[in-house]
Amino acid sequence: MRIVRKGMHQDFEQAAADLARLVGDVSEDAEDSGPRLDPLTEGPVYRALVRELERAEATFVPPELDLHSAARLIAVDIAALVRQPHFPAQAEARIDVRKELRFKVADRLHVEWEETADMAAGLLELAVERHGDFLRYGKRPPRQ
Repeated sequence: MRIVRKGMHQDFEQAAADLARLVGDVSEDAEDSGPRLDPLTEGPVYRALVRELERAEATFVPPELDLHSAARLIAVDIAALVRQPHFPAQAEARIDVRKELRFKVADRLHVEWEETADMAAGLLELAVERHGDFLRYGKRPPRQ
């Protein structure tokens, strides 16, 4: 009985943490004054890009770049890349996805490939955490 209660307590704590993360994600999306982004995929990609660009002061992104559109395109890229059957389980598949993400980020943000390592690593982490969301991403109608 004690083991069951301990398991239930851990499940409750995990559910509370997941709910807090979801509330934070939705709140951040509501505060964003730009176009509506999918809250499960595009929004987190957008926030990850902004966070990495703020950290990487040396990375120059052209001022005319629409970061919302870039986030949408990168979310589409991630959704395609995580469909590989071995992505969730094999480290080599994740390494391949990270390498491909570096090229995609360089192309979408118009930055040098050498400047994309941290961004690609952050996006890969996001792809792993939200694997199911990215798998479902292409199956939902696009947001306006």
